[in-house]
Amino acid sequence: MTVIAFKCFGNGSVAYALGAIYGMPWPSVNVSESAPGSIVVKCDVTVHMRDGVSLRVNVYRPLGERPSPVLLTHRYG
Repeated sequence: MTVIAFKCFGNGSVAYALGAIYGMPWPSVNVSESAPGSIVVKCDVTVHMRDGVSLRVNVYRPLGERPSPVLLTHRYG
């Protein structure tokens, strides 16, 4: 895990932050398609948070009950 410590003062703070970000390693990504019918999709599922807020999410998961990795995304609007 990479932790970036930003300097909050001085003229070089932006250059320091950009140097720290560009120096981070970027992992390789493999994208593959799943077989047709192997993914279960549930749209607009209501998830209740502890603070009383209700979120609406789309859930994509493989068939079966085995544990599987999770990918969480977020978008505005």
